Amino acid sequence: MRDLIRKWSWLWVLAFLALPNCALEEGGLGTGTHVSSGTAPFSSAVFCDIENASVARHCASSEEVSTGIPLTQAALALVRSQSSPIGLDYSPAATSALGCGPGVPVAITFRGAFPDGANTCLNCGAVMPSPYPNAEAVCTDLCRDLNDGGDVFCADTAHAHTSTNAHDCVAGACTNAGALRTDFVDGRRTLEPVIWVNQVDTTTSGPDNNTLTRSTETITGFNAGAASKSDQTIASGDGYVEFTATETDKARVCGLSTGPSPDLDPSLTDVGYAIRLTAAATVVLQETSGIVTPAGGALPYATGDRLRVSVTDTHDGKATITYSLIPAACSGPSCAGTTVRTVVGASYPFRVDASIKELGGSLGDVRIVRIH
Repeated sequence: MRDLIRKWSWLWVLAFLALPNCALEEGGLGTGTHVSSGTAPFSSAVFCDIENASVARHCASSEEVSTGIPLTQAALALVRSQSSPIGLDYSPAATSALGCGPGVPVAITFRGAFPDGANTCLNCGAVMPSPYPNAEAVCTDLCRDLNDGGDVFCADTAHAHTSTNAHDCVAGACTNAGALRTDFVDGRRTLEPVIWVNQVDTTTSGPDNNTLTRSTETITGFNAGAASKSDQTIASGDGYVEFTATETDKARVCGLSTGPSPDLDPSLTDVGYAIRLTAAATVVLQETSGIVTPAGGALPYATGDRLRVSVTDTHDGKATITYSLIPAACSGPSCAGTTVRTVVGASYPFRVDASIKELGGSLGDVRIVRIH
């Protein structure tokens, strides 16, 4: 009987694959009896984090801890092209509910890689807003397909929701026939350009308009600057802001400050955690208390070096701030660089904050990584 069931199961799968717009995708069956794909072309995609209903959440094993991706590191994993079928939840609510030991997270098993997400190809214009009001609703049906039903399980957004930073349909991700394109470039893997607002005596430039430059003379010091737009913050999880050093003879500051925009003060007064490049080509830090010199003394920097201010979630509503200097010779988001200083107990959310002292001083190609 078991062999007979297995035989008919495979016949069903083969028949399923013969249907238009049906394929075995990375996360399992990309479409099925629940997902409504509309009519061709099926060139858009929805990416979903779909929990595996057949594997209960549990305290992670040491192997799962070593291979899994913490939920708070989802944005970092995307830009570093890291993934795993296991997500790790370190939140006190999750670990205490299962009685996990100190420092042991809860393991969540996904259908497909996390944080990439399982994808389904569809014609978004044909199925939204009806029968799907949004991409989240598509994920509910994809969960039913991947978990062989599971209506109650899949209706809970804790088990089925859009993937990290992919909250809407992604146009052009699939072929017209409904297969993920082999040349698809996932925009979530690119560091997000900072969008500057509240600009005072500064201009923006560069391919992504995210280089900030002082445009006026000054005799009073740090009184020109800008901040990231109000919804471009690190509100939770791990992330960072980084910029490239250009000139080495002008003073400027860039980093993170607590709270969203508006930020109408271009000075250093409300700067929380920032890297300060001096006109003497050295790196010091600018915090609420003022200038902080690294323990080993001011570090030299050169044109092309990148400076990064990172946020690490400590799962208690707070974060640890880490300052890093990344030599120009090391390219890519996986470069860790030299740690300059670490500060604990910082409060979410964080906006990007900048102040520039001298005419022509610039912060090059300022970018942010965050869960949003």
